[in-house]
Amino acid sequence: MKSRTKKNISILISVFVVASIILYLIYEPTVSVNYFGNADFNVLDSGRVDITPKQLIDKLFHALGGKQRIENVSTVYEIVTQKKGEKTLTTKKWICQGKYARYEYKGDSIDITEIYTPSAAIMIDEISAKVGDIDITDKNNLLYYGDYMYSATNLLLDFNSTNFRPMNMDKRGYYVYSTANDQHNYFWIDYKSFLITRSIRFDLEGFGHITDYSNFTVGYDGFSYPIKAITTVYEFKDGFPAKKLDDITQTVFTFNVPIPTSLFRISEEQRGIYYNLTKKDFPRL
Repeated sequence: MKSRTKKNISILISVFVVASIILYLIYEPTVSVNYFGNADFNVLDSGRVDITPKQLIDKLFHALGGKQRIENVSTVYEIVTQKKGEKTLTTKKWICQGKYARYEYKGDSIDITEIYTPSAAIMIDEISAKVGDIDITDKNNLLYYGDYMYSATNLLLDFNSTNFRPMNMDKRGYYVYSTANDQHNYFWIDYKSFLITRSIRFDLEGFGHITDYSNFTVGYDGFSYPIKAITTVYEFKDGFPAKKLDDITQTVFTFNVPIPTSLFRISEEQRGIYYNLTKKDFPRL
């Protein structure tokens, strides 16, 4: 009973925080995007959303290239550059959807590789040669990659009239929607292109990660996606965004690129250390 009460309180706080950030972001500068297509209905001056969740989901899928093309997304390659103060961290990510993932982190005195599989995950410090085990309780989020709306195709495909809730429409002309799940993801759909152009994710500390997607393109396979995403982080106070942190992340996306299996292999020495540490065999690929 207590856990249910805590969960309800958490949901209420999240809704309040999101409402606050929406009001704040209405007055933020808009992001330039390349539009695809035109809306076939009028935007109401009252700010109400004159479209059902199912209609909007259908339009979103159509703008992305169709449900089949979303299902066909098999790999994601990302180059992420994070600047926090004077420090820069560069991360390269190779994701084989639902199968394997490799992250390489490089920065000041940082050179770490993480490899995820459905049954095990390993962390390798390339500087000290230390090997560690990674808890894969949330491995699905990593294998399917849930940080960005376009990379998380499993979330896109799960949209339906019960977990895809309209909130409102802001002055920039974007439809504001939220996913009714525990990940606290909220996003805007442009009413001209019907593509997601902004998303918000709240971390465990309550910071709001706001991502603007731009430079939209259509891949050779027909999947529409943004080439670039810029994420800024806001600190909140009393439910309102109080400070824009010196924490900016730029991500460059590429979808459906060939990814060699060798990227997910480890050396025999690393395999031995991992076994001695965990009493588990790391998968041979």
